[in-house]
Amino acid sequence: IGNALEVKEAIDTLNGHGPADFTELCFQAGTIMLLQADICKDAATARKLLEDSISSKKAFNKFKEFVAAQGGDVDCIDHPQKLAQAKYVTPLINQREGYITSIKATQLGISAMKLGAGRATKDDIINPAVGLMVYKKIGDFVKKGDIIVNVHHDNELSVEFIQELSSSFVIENHPGQPRDATQEQPFQHGGRTQLSRADGQEGPDTQEDAGRRLGRAAQHDQDLRGTARRPGAAGMGHDRDQPGHQGMGEIARTDG
Repeated sequence: IGNALEVKEAIDTLNGHGPADFTELCFQAGTIMLLQADICKDAATARKLLEDSISSKKAFNKFKEFVAAQGGDVDCIDHPQKLAQAKYVTPLINQREGYITSIKATQLGISAMKLGAGRATKDDIINPAVGLMVYKKIGDFVKKGDIIVNVHHDNELSVEFIQELSSSFVIENHPGQPRDATQEQPFQHGGRTQLSRADGQEGPDTQEDAGRRLGRAAQHDQDLRGTARRPGAAGMGHDRDQPGHQGMGEIARTDG
């Protein structure tokens, strides 16, 4: 979470060695986009097109074109170590063995904002170097001494900040339900098909299952476009909020 950190992750992903779950999410979202735009007629063809764009560096080179067109420093894309770097990197060390059953994503975002990665008011100045590097996910088993997060910061971290960041992670003795961002179902929102939360089924999608699901999403969009042409027709979404588990993770930072 943070400007330079997220750009680096994007560069890694475009080079074919980004996080596996994020890469898969990009492939599935990209597949839906290609189907919606009628560039591809089926999910398998769209997926192959996306995979080829990564392996051939076509996607990476297109990203460099985007950066150059906006006056950015393309050399930073080829050499990510030249991106802005924070003065300090402080790890938050886990003090309790157990399973991560919940992560409060909004709270993590607020913590990153307080470091300077985002704005609390329109007058705030964003620091592109600071942010949070999160290493653990829901469902992960963590041992005492494991690093949960690395905090990239330019100013001293307050006790209050450490406590708020620590409480973003709920650690319990028994495993919770792992969240798989790629196991999601299409839902209608504003006249377009988007992705909803996980459907609750256990086990990963097979590529065949994902293809059928994405194909249904594309067909659903076509149906919606036809419906939207009729007077008075409108799309309707649904509430995706789910009750979360409240608790406190026990995480401390090192003396360094």
